[in-house]
Amino acid sequence: MKHANTTFLFILLSVASIAQSIESRISSAERKMNQDDWVGATKVFKKLIDGYANDLTAIQKANVYNDLGYLSMRLLDAQEAEYYLNLSIINHE
Repeated sequence: MKHANTTFLFILLSVASIAQSIESRISSAERKMNQDDWVGATKVFKKLIDGYANDLTAIQKANVYNDLGYLSMRLLDAQEAEYYLNLSIINHE
């Protein structure tokens, strides 16, 4: 029983650390956006999708894709903007 409790605690801590990491990365990207660091924010959001896509909620994914679409427009990449905005709509539904 002690082993089961330890395993359960480890799982809870792992889930909590992933959630915290996701939130800190989103905050980091949003700070970069507020500082007009479009390239830096794009890199953070893309790494977030690449590394944590399965751990993001549907609304988090939709918001990240929406932000990537906005950033792509700011970087004058219309094709990539359309791609990410369409992913945002798909994940928001």
